[in-house]
Amino acid sequence: MAKRLLDKKIKIDQIIASPAKRAARTAKYFAEAFDYKKDKIDFKEKLYLAEPAAFYAAIEKVDDKHESIAVFSPVYLR
Repeated sequence: MAKRLLDKKIKIDQIIASPAKRAARTAKYFAEAFDYKKDKIDFKEKLYLAEPAAFYAAIEKVDDKHESIAVFSPVYLR
C-alpha cells in the first residue's frame, strides 16, 4: 500500500498509530517508505480498538500545517 501511495505522489505529513503491535509495525513501515522519522510517529493508546470518536479526536488535534495524515489502528467491530 505504501508503494501505491508513493507511485501516486501522495504525501504523508503526519503518522498517528495505535501502539498495538501490528498497527505500530505498519506505521513504522510507512514511515520508512515515506522517509518519515520513526521517532516522530504519534502513538496514541486511545486508538487501540477505538470507536470512531477516538479517531476524530486524534485527527482534530493534528496541527493545521499538515495536509495529509495516515492513521493506523486495529478496528473495533461490534
